[in-house]
Amino acid sequence: MNSNSAEKNTEEYTIYIYIKFFFTIVGIISYLASCLLFALYLKAPNLIKSEIFTYILFHTLKNFVDIILPQNSSPIFIYCFGIIEFFLIISHLDKCFSSKNISENTKLYELEYKYYIIIAFIICSFPYEQYFELIDQHIFSLNVINLILAILFFRYINIKMGLILDYLKDKKVTNSSIPDIYLPYVKANYYYTNFNKINKIFYLSFSLVIIYYIINILNLFFDWKILYKYLVFFSHELIYISIVISCLAYFYCLNKDLLTNNKIQKEEAAELNKFRVIDVDIQHEEDENILEKKNNINNKNNRNENENEEEDKFKKGDKKVNDESEKLKN
Repeated sequence: MNSNSAEKNTEEYTIYIYIKFFFTIVGIISYLASCLLFALYLKAPNLIKSEIFTYILFHTLKNFVDIILPQNSSPIFIYCFGIIEFFLIISHLDKCFSSKNISENTKLYELEYKYYIIIAFIICSFPYEQYFELIDQHIFSLNVINLILAILFFRYINIKMGLILDYLKDKKVTNSSIPDIYLPYVKANYYYTNFNKINKIFYLSFSLVIIYYIINILNLFFDWKILYKYLVFFSHELIYISIVISCLAYFYCLNKDLLTNNKIQKEEAAELNKFRVIDVDIQHEEDENILEKKNNINNKNNRNENENEEEDKFKKGDKKVNDESEKLKN
């Protein structure tokens, strides 16, 4: 009976590893595709160095480390990767909020407490239960504390987003007699519309974080075994996906002009090369046809002139003959 249960657990854990490996492969392909996209198509390879793409890379490496390392040593490595991921997301959000594309008054929207938030994350996210013998009450307290900190963190982000949206809402007036130099009406309206959508995605991320900690708390009261791993993994991946989508949307909104200009320049270069290769040949053929037509016209005109001269000579000759004949008659 115990052997059958052990085999079943082994099979379920193998399926879990395969699922995690699948997400790892997807992450690697996504990162490599992004590198090729920025390097070859958009002609902006420096943008791949942005924090959000580094975050995708480190999250993929974290899943890979969790697969290859033993269960007793992987938590500390996952913990270190998690700190790097959190730091990258905080840095990315801070750059987005304090971007001069939005406003010159960047200090009002920057995350001034970001280092305190990172320190709190380092302390609270350590896998204490993996290395210390903690009772259920302690684990419950840790999850509750993490949940409260997550609520405070998202509330802090929401306040910053609210300030940005209020600023953009004031700027996107329909009849602006003196538009702002750095943020005219059209750009303010664009940012307001898209940032409002991004804010809703952050609400989704916040809901998923709450679900994640609720699952950890409920696991103390129910023996879910392998099901707990699946629930935690998928909730964690959904949080990751929602954060990536929102941060990529921020990244695109703030770098749209650069990405669009590079694309337009590439299309113009392609059109120019096309003109050089094809249109020059066509123009050459047209020039030859025009030259040939001109030559034909000139030859025709020369023939007409020669015919007219011969006709005049003939008329003059006839007239002279007629005059001589009349003299002879007389």
